[in-house]
Amino acid sequence: MNDKNLTEARVRIGLQLLKRRESLGWTQEVLAEKLEISRSTVAKVEKGKWSFSIDYLQRFCEVLNLKIELHEC
Repeated sequence: MNDKNLTEARVRIGLQLLKRRESLGWTQEVLAEKLEISRSTVAKVEKGKWSFSIDYLQRFCEVLNLKIELHEC
C-alpha cells in the first residue's frame, strides 16, 4: 500500500469515527474525555491527519460502540 492509499484509508476511517461521534450527539471534547486524550488528537484522527495505531482504533471503536470488520485481502 502506498502513502496515498494509507492517507485515503485514514481519512475514510476518520470520517466514520466523526459520523458515529456526531450520531451520539457528542462533541470532540466529550469523546476526548472518554478516551482520556486531547481534543486536538480526536480532531487529527477524524481529519485523517494522524497515523494512529490499531490500539487507538480499538479504543475509539470501544468507546463509540463500533465494530471493526476485517476483510481478506
